[in-house]
Amino acid sequence: MHEVECPDCSAILQLDDEASEGDELVCYRCGAKLIITYLDEYEARVEKLEEELEESYSIYEDELE
Repeated sequence: MHEVECPDCSAILQLDDEASEGDELVCYRCGAKLIITYLDEYEARVEKLEEELEESYSIYEDELE
């Protein structure tokens, strides 16, 4: 079983044994939508989903207007 850190809130998330690259998950603490970008027998990495990033930029742009 792998553990990864949420890039937003640093919560530790545990991936089950069936997890694979490209799987999506949601952080239990902050609700960020994440995707597994790398996974091997020793290491795993996640990043925010691109659509999640686009939403946050559009909200920021609305605040600037």
